[in-house]
Amino acid sequence: MFDAAIWIEYNETCRAIATESKCTDDEIWFSFPILTFSLLALVLNVICILIFLRQKRRSLMRLSLLLLSTSEVLFHTFICLDYSNRLFVCSQNSHTLSPLRRILIACINLGADTLLCSRNWCNVLITAARTEVVISPIRSRRIFTRRSIIAMYFSVLTIAVMLSLVRSFYDYILLCLTESNSDTEGGVRRNVLLHGAHMVLPLLSDSFVSSYEAYCFFIFQVIVPVMLVLAMSSTIACYMSPCKQSEILEVSMVRRRHQMNATRTILLLAATFLCFEMPSFILVLLQHYTRLVSSEESRFRYKVAQFAADMLLTSDSIANIMIYSFKLPEFRRHLTRCCCCSCCCFARSVSEQSEMDNEFSRTNLSVFRRTDSSVKFSQQPSIARSPQPVLSGRNCPSAKARLVLMHSAPEKPQDEMERF
Repeated sequence: MFDAAIWIEYNETCRAIATESKCTDDEIWFSFPILTFSLLALVLNVICILIFLRQKRRSLMRLSLLLLSTSEVLFHTFICLDYSNRLFVCSQNSHTLSPLRRILIACINLGADTLLCSRNWCNVLITAARTEVVISPIRSRRIFTRRSIIAMYFSVLTIAVMLSLVRSFYDYILLCLTESNSDTEGGVRRNVLLHGAHMVLPLLSDSFVSSYEAYCFFIFQVIVPVMLVLAMSSTIACYMSPCKQSEILEVSMVRRRHQMNATRTILLLAATFLCFEMPSFILVLLQHYTRLVSSEESRFRYKVAQFAADMLLTSDSIANIMIYSFKLPEFRRHLTRCCCCSCCCFARSVSEQSEMDNEFSRTNLSVFRRTDSSVKFSQQPSIARSPQPVLSGRNCPSAKARLVLMHSAPEKPQDEMERF
């Protein structure tokens, strides 16, 4: 949405005009639901990480799902930063960006592109590991182990960083310095990064950019992962057919107790990934390999379709915790325990707060009753108008109290006292 770059050059002879960013109403309204869904996905995947870390069983599937949830958390962190920045800039009166903000946007885009690649390839690794188990269940030495999965994941992450870093150098920022600024050092140049006039100019040619995105970056990020997951999930579904299922069940009961349940879980994850990722796959093909997105009307339709694809991509991250809780009994027990503990803590805090409020109200009420009774007692006009109750030996007031009453009572005529 915003032009951003990492590379900076200084020039003392250029003159830049402050240009406003492209903030349209459609893109602003599109940002709200994506930001909401991304925050929800971030929270849910943090819960998944906490539950996977609490489990004592160190299996390959648990490690793979932990890597996937970590990738989801980091990816949605950058997505939330991106869309929050968009809404912040577009809510200002002047939609201008400083050079430093453009650098931050470029770093956010770099992180989002990298983590989206690693997220997609993490699904590939999970499906590939399960495919190996399904195809050769008796094999002793496997390709996909805990160490190899971690090594493959970080290798994919390194490649994703390198490929995404190229996209950050499509443009560069040209900072225009005045003569007074060029004479000084350090502090003024840092101030120029915040408020200086600048221009965003292309660093690489348009032909290189289009070729790189079509034949390198999006092939690695979207096309190859979707095709691999589709092929491997089809293989798993074929091997889980009724004619093959008895053999797999027999071997699985010897090697591992919940092998079939884990296979169905991975197959469901792969199918969900394909369903939610397929719109992005189709849009990449339409944008970079056809000319259907050339006119202005088709470009607006493409933006709407891109918004729908982003929403589905975020919904895929939300659907993961539902699949885990539905298909994994241990995950479901830990999730139920966490929910019950949180509910109990909340109910306990509410009850303690209500008890404190009741105790405070009872204390205030008792103080009010004491002051009210003392006020009533002091406001009696005379002893003659208030008949004195018969005092027994138990509740008879002491001599000191009677003396206080006699001194505090006003003088009355003798006949009234005798009548009383």
